[in-house]
Amino acid sequence: MHFVNFFLTISIVNYYYCFKLVVIESYLLKRSEKTLRD
Repeated sequence: MHFVNFFLTISIVNYYYCFKLVVIESYLLKRSEKTLRD
């Protein structure tokens, strides 16, 4: 049971990290597009 909980926590952290990366990437892309347009 403890092992399952540990695995779940790692999965959530991993998912959150990937999500954060995607958000930052898209934000940077939008910002660079904006500067290029200007």
